[in-house]
Amino acid sequence: MKSPVTYADWVDLFDRYGKGEDVLEEMSTGHFRLDAGTAERFYVRAEEAYKARKKIWLDQYQRNFNLQHIKTIEELEFVLQNNKKTLAVLAKFAHSKSLPSELREGFVKDFTGFVNDFKKNLKDNTPKDNQEREKMLMVINSFSACEFQQYESFEEISNPNSSTGRKIIF
Repeated sequence: MKSPVTYADWVDLFDRYGKGEDVLEEMSTGHFRLDAGTAERFYVRAEEAYKARKKIWLDQYQRNFNLQHIKTIEELEFVLQNNKKTLAVLAKFAHSKSLPSELREGFVKDFTGFVNDFKKNLKDNTPKDNQEREKMLMVINSFSACEFQQYESFEEISNPNSSTGRKIIF
């Protein structure tokens, strides 16, 4: 496995990721020094890959949801569990330490909003006449972006005094 270090290496990884390949391990070993000539193009390619992978997840979710006419809690849990596995790949990408911090922060914010919108949509579409509706809503509420925060580095979580962008001058 070759670590991506050039713009071309990263573009290849982004293209493969956007098509559904699991390239996160390769990505995690890479680094790329942004410069004025490639920064914008790098960001655009990363965003395109992220959006393409999100669309793949949505299409898969829709297919699973349409095939399974969910009427019981067990069916709902099954569909959510299957989709959680594929959503984890999107979360890993959003939290990847090999991406520039501004880009990563944008992806994490978008991912959190995406999961919250997904939950809201599920809640809104839960049949009101279903006898198990309350239990289904509890299962849906237990599904959150916090489950995917395990992909943040231990260093960020354990160091609350990390750089705030401010400098103290004496």
